[in-house]
Amino acid sequence: MTYDYVIFCPYFGKLPVNFDLWLKSCSYNNKFKFIVFTDDKRIFKTPKNVEIKNMSYKELIDKIQSKFDFKISLNNPYKLCDYKVAYGYIFEEYLSDCKYWGYCDLDLIFGDLEKFLPKKEYDKISHLGPFSLYKNTDKINKAFMLNGESKFNYKGIFSSNVHFGFDEIGKYGINNIFLNNGFSIYDYQKNCADLNCTLEGMNVTSGHSGNYVTDEADRVFKFDNGKIIGYTLKNNKIVKKEYAYIHFQKRRMEINVSNYTENYMILHHSFENYQKNINNEYIKNNQPSFRRDYKKFIKLKMRAIKARIKRYSVIIFRGNKCEENN
Repeated sequence: MTYDYVIFCPYFGKLPVNFDLWLKSCSYNNKFKFIVFTDDKRIFKTPKNVEIKNMSYKELIDKIQSKFDFKISLNNPYKLCDYKVAYGYIFEEYLSDCKYWGYCDLDLIFGDLEKFLPKKEYDKISHLGPFSLYKNTDKINKAFMLNGESKFNYKGIFSSNVHFGFDEIGKYGINNIFLNNGFSIYDYQKNCADLNCTLEGMNVTSGHSGNYVTDEADRVFKFDNGKIIGYTLKNNKIVKKEYAYIHFQKRRMEINVSNYTENYMILHHSFENYQKNINNEYIKNNQPSFRRDYKKFIKLKMRAIKARIKRYSVIIFRGNKCEENN
């Protein structure tokens, strides 16, 4: 079967607790083919549009290294984030006749992805790493090899063991490369429920390139036959909105769904049995006891500062100064 979109999902280590729910959400997006590379050999019930390819992390490193004539660095699976932008080049044998290729994270649940796609063609769809699409052309598949506003490029990033966020940030990053070289990007993330990882509750963050705005409110979500629906309490009234996906970045989730049906609730730290009628009381009763965990907030901010220092150090050491947007 030919798919319009091919999505790559390398994941090494034990697959996340929500993986069965993730698989179910993939099944509704039948124009998308999802390919998961993993060393987790457990057996899962996979829909026809999901293919799990078992391989060791070493085998994946060898595969990626074979595409480049310089020594790459992949000291841990998290470093793969920097290689996402090159998946169309690295895994070109899987693309065949698809219109777009892309990548996604597994700490999310999909809604109706196609519903929120633009009517006209763009070179890249979405600025963010959890889910992005690229037009399947040789020029776009190799766009990561071009320069953005910084002279520091993919060779410096791929040969360093430091994580650069190549898929999202910086004047060396893929979004800056696209804009600097006249390629178009569609603002897909405006349709996504990307949860703020420094706050408790279901607070949706939107934006990109360091310009983020968080909508803090009492909110719950439901997965309803392939759709992600948010219910937000504002001025004592419920505002209902559909999203392309919901992303649980750096959030531990529990599975409290009695069976993997087509419908369930998504609360701030758990998946719960389906609630047909959502009212004010239900939303209020399913909020965390506090909004901000300052200990977690400080920890994440300190981690981000340390990561930024490491990136600057590598860039300066290589003689290429660049100001980052994030």
